[in-house]
Amino acid sequence: ARFVRQTLMKIVDGLDRPTFEVRLVATTAGQTPGEPDATHAARVAILTMLLARSLGLDRGQVADLGLAALHHDAGRPG
Repeated sequence: ARFVRQTLMKIVDGLDRPTFEVRLVATTAGQTPGEPDATHAARVAILTMLLARSLGLDRGQVADLGLAALHHDAGRPG
């Protein structure tokens, strides 16, 4: 869990780069058929962190929401 949080904090630090945001939002519309669940979860986590950052949440709160978003499909059938 520590490694995941450290990785999320590094991502949080890069969220202020405009090109990162534009590129990510342009490529993230939902889960693509056949896409690995981990890839989908990572994209949802990053979008969640972008939204949290835009709302003015602090670095730790943004990372916490990113961690929660990684689990957004837990228990989903199929």
